[in-house]
Amino acid sequence: MADEARIDEAVRAALAAPYTRLLTREDDGGYSASVLELPGCYTSGDTAEETMEMLDEAIELWVAVEVEDGHDIPPPSRAVEFSGRITLRLIPSIHERAAQMAQHEGVSLNRYLANAISFYVGLGSPQPAPAPTATSRRPELMAVREEPGRWSDDEGGDP
Repeated sequence: MADEARIDEAVRAALAAPYTRLLTREDDGGYSASVLELPGCYTSGDTAEETMEMLDEAIELWVAVEVEDGHDIPPPSRAVEFSGRITLRLIPSIHERAAQMAQHEGVSLNRYLANAISFYVGLGSPQPAPAPTATSRRPELMAVREEPGRWSDDEGGDP
């Protein structure tokens, strides 16, 4: 009975803890979900809501087996505070290309990489380039196509 109480307590604690739950839409239209800190704690379902409910059941089963086997339950990673600062090492060609793209977008390299990472991890969308301003250092194209095969700029000459 003591083991069952210990398992129930561990399950309640795990369900209340701020674990990182990852929900992914699959190519077939369904969803899968896992808990980042609990290796192998995984489920899938037809809808996002169903999948997340099933993830709670997967957590319960995962924790129960781990406690029965005498293993410690890993703490949530959110218990660690993140400063928002990282050191990132890139190969020179990627560094150069990213710097070029940032300059083209009219943003700092830091902002460009932060936007790219946000998009990649699913927490943002690609940010549009800022609207040109009178103080923008980015050169603007002034040529417009008037008819097929013929270009002109604002001053009437060929670009």
